[in-house]
Amino acid sequence: MKNLYLLIFILFFIQITVSSQSCLPDGIIFSTQADIDNFQTNYPGCTEIEGNVRIEGDGIINLNGLSVLTSIWKNLWIKYNNALTSLTGLDALTSIGGNILIYQNAVTSLTGLDALTSIGGNILIYQNAVTSLTGLDALTSIGGYLDIKNNNALTSLTGLDAVTSIGERLTIRGNSSLTSLTGLDAVTSIGGRLSIDGNSSLTSLTGLDAVTSIEGYLDIWDNESLTSLTGLDAVTSIGEHLDITENEALTSLTGLDALTSIKEYLAGLYEIIFTKDTNYL
Repeated sequence: MKNLYLLIFILFFIQITVSSQSCLPDGIIFSTQADIDNFQTNYPGCTEIEGNVRIEGDGIINLNGLSVLTSIWKNLWIKYNNALTSLTGLDALTSIGGNILIYQNAVTSLTGLDALTSIGGNILIYQNAVTSLTGLDALTSIGGYLDIKNNNALTSLTGLDAVTSIGERLTIRGNSSLTSLTGLDAVTSIGGRLSIDGNSSLTSLTGLDAVTSIEGYLDIWDNESLTSLTGLDAVTSIGEHLDITENEALTSLTGLDALTSIKEYLAGLYEIIFTKDTNYL
């Protein structure tokens, strides 16, 4: 009987070990739907990929075959997938040790990344069809930088609501339908520069209300609908320079009233301070 118990214990231990193991130290490229579908057959028991993961192929329509993945130790790149409309299939993924790049896909939302709580590196979201960032709701911090660029359908940053800190820069650029920065409301610190530029529908900086310091420079330029800097009201210090340029509808610097320290210089304020009848600092 003791031998039977011992055998059962050994089999149970083996099952646990097999069902939660790492693989692919050199990473893997998924370029076809068959690569995705056959992953669990080709790498039985693999739940953690040690190397980089690249998902790139016109014929990839879903990621369901990756449903067992819980961790990627290095980078995750999802790019040039013109038929991929959803990230469902990555629902068990909780951590990415490096960067995540989501670039030029047909995905309309980031739902599927809902379990992701940790990203050690950077988040880069470029040229996708997403309307919001819903799907990143479990993230509380970003170790590196956050770049959100040229997502023409993006109307809000909802989905980042739990993020409290960004380790390096924050860049929001060329998102033509973005009207506000709501979704960044919990962020209190930005470890690098903050660049907000070329967002033609952005009318307000509301959403940055909790940010008290920006360690790098602050650049706000070419946001043609921006009428107010309200949203920066809690910022007291900027680590480098402040540049506010070519925001055609901006007639006031109200919103910078708490700012007491800029370590380098001010630039680009001429057209507001000297050419418009307005209040200024």
